[in-house]
Amino acid sequence: MTTPKIILTIAGSDSGAGAGIQGDLKTISALNGYGVCAIVALTAQNTMTINLINDVSPAMIISQITTIFADFDVSAIKIGMLNNIKTIIAVKTALTAVLTKPIPIILDPVMIAKSNLHLLNHGAINTLISELFVLTTLLTPNLVEAEILTNQTINNINDAKAAAQKLINMQVSAVLIKGLQQEQGNSCDLYYDGNQFISFTMPLVKTNNNHGTGCTLSSAIATFLAQEQTMINAIALAKTYLTVALKSNHQFGHGHGPINHFVKWKQKVECEINDNI
Repeated sequence: MTTPKIILTIAGSDSGAGAGIQGDLKTISALNGYGVCAIVALTAQNTMTINLINDVSPAMIISQITTIFADFDVSAIKIGMLNNIKTIIAVKTALTAVLTKPIPIILDPVMIAKSNLHLLNHGAINTLISELFVLTTLLTPNLVEAEILTNQTINNINDAKAAAQKLINMQVSAVLIKGLQQEQGNSCDLYYDGNQFISFTMPLVKTNNNHGTGCTLSSAIATFLAQEQTMINAIALAKTYLTVALKSNHQFGHGHGPINHFVKWKQKVECEINDNI
């Protein structure tokens, strides 16, 4: 049996266990990886709301990350919710200290929860850009997050291309803007690496149980990259897995319930990939 690859997730804890650290670890485990974690914030939340967020101290964040790297051979990193400047600086400080070789870093710039609560302080956005974008292998914003980061409106594919170019100019290596063409019954994500635009399209799954989709997709991409898939295959496989997990969800709670992370699925690319856009 092949030893599972180790994936580090750096994010906030979700007491409802659908997103954040819990959702990431479920995803990594479901895809045959071994998940380790650094928790940057504690949240009191359920499927309807987030009642309280307590930040973890910068010293504790740094210690978690450096302690993990002192013992584990990490093959990929997923970064999720980082809700203030001190947290962002702590993550940058730790990663700068421990990264001795290039490994994939997937940054999901979590800004707004399903309950519309802002999870990233507005004043911290520039810090996120200046401190972490240069380390990022793939940035995975949804439409709203891409609009905030680029200070522009995205209404169509050409707007998304322009936003992707702006994000590349901010020094990320590649970007995946999520959530295009939903009015057409599809879920289309646009990828750009400075050289080529590629779209990834799957049928849109209409369900209220969609908590943690962004966390799941980014941690799935990180897991597949750790398993030495190409970037294009990793995104397509992750999108296929997410779609199947959304289709087979269970109703937990009374709000936006979680997806079914442990759904049985076949590891094959069912996502439509198009580089002629």
